[in-house]
Formats: sequence, C-alpha cells, structure tokens
Amino acid sequence: MFAFIMSKTIEALENDFWDDPTYPASFVLKTHELRKKPIDDFTIEDLRFMIGENEGTDILLPITLDRLKDSPLAKSYVYPEFLLFSVISLPKEYWETKKNELQSVKTIGNLALKELELTWKQRQSNLKREYNAEIDLKDCIEDPEDKLAELVKKFLENHT
Repeated sequence: MFAFIMSKTIEALENDFWDDPTYPASFVLKTHELRKKPIDDFTIEDLRFMIGENEGTDILLPITLDRLKDSPLAKSYVYPEFLLFSVISLPKEYWETKKNELQSVKTIGNLALKELELTWKQRQSNLKREYNAEIDLKDCIEDPEDKLAELVKKFLENHT
C-alpha cells in the first residue's frame, strides 16, 4: 500500500530540501535528520517525534495509523511515550480536512481504551498476587497509561 513512498524521504516527497540547520537545538537537528531518512527506516520513535512536531504529518500519518491498527499502544523504547499520544495531540484544525484519518484514529482510540483496561486489570491482578493484598494502583503512582486513556477519551469526545 505504501511501497512507493517507503524508500523515499520526506524531503523528496515534499520536494522541499532544507539547508543545514542554523540552530543547534536537539529537536531541530533531529527534525532535519529525519527529513533526510528513508521512511522505510523510520522507527516508532521517529514517527512519534515527527508527528509530535507536526512535521511531514500528511506523509507519515497513514503509515502511523497502519502501525497503530496492529498495536494501538505502540510506544517508543527511546522515549516512553505512546505513538497514539502524538497522533491525538495534533491540532483540532488538522482533522477538519482529514475525515477518513479521523475515523481511523477514533477506531484505534477505542481499541486502545479496551487494551488499556485489560492491561490495567492485569497489573492490578499481578499486584494482588504479589503482595496478597488489595492495592489500588491509582493510589500508588501516576500512570502514563491512565493519562493516555484520559486523553483518548477527551479526543473522542471532541471529535464526535
């Protein structure tokens, strides 16, 4: 489905070749580097970063959604943040012209909520078994999965 674009770079697909960065901030350097990287070589972290920066999003979003369909809770090993978080954090205006993609994100969001509920129950069960006690995990830690669930619910409410 994406074979044509996978061997190309964002620069080549946008026909917009950037000069070397003039500002040495890490996110600037990384953005420049990733614009020159073949999309086929993108990791979850690369997708998370570029979507989070809203850079090359029109090119990367279909690929990202395809990956999220298989694994709604995909996250980077470099930076422990969910790929879905970057997608649902795109500006509301972005989705106004992306109705098909928005529908896909809603479907993926609902799948993620189901998976999050299962993983929460599993973690609670593991704690009960390990400590032989009723422990409410929510009393112990701030959970990034809880934050993601909250943000997904808010996204779904805002895009009904």
